[in-house]
Amino acid sequence: MKFNSTDTSNSIVSDIDFLLFGDGSTLNTDYSLADRTRNVNIVYDEVIGELYKADPNFSWDDTTNTDFPIATTDLVANQDHYTLLDSALIVHRVRIMSSEGKYVTLTPVLRRELDDSELEETGQPYRYYKVGSAERVYLA
Repeated sequence: MKFNSTDTSNSIVSDIDFLLFGDGSTLNTDYSLADRTRNVNIVYDEVIGELYKADPNFSWDDTTNTDFPIATTDLVANQDHYTLLDSALIVHRVRIMSSEGKYVTLTPVLRRELDDSELEETGQPYRYYKVGSAERVYLA
């Protein structure tokens, strides 16, 4: 669906006008474009969050907490990459739990900073890099 297209049959703004004012063929200025954009973005973020929580590949901490929601997944031996939920999310930190049960924060690096031997390392990761708009995290 397009945000604001001249094709009023396929436009978020036209849908809003239709739902609120009964006519989506002309832009209604009673509900400003800036207000619509802000509200669409707010609801989009809320919906995406709910969809992510439904993803069985990740578990989330208690959403009643006052901190940011945290997604977790199990690491698999010798697996070097993990697909993240979406580029809409911002990765603030990547942490793993060591075999001693303590969280270790990984250091972000650029892919070009790692040579082939570092990319082939196994064991406990201590660095990570993002590829493709944060769609994958590679552990090194």
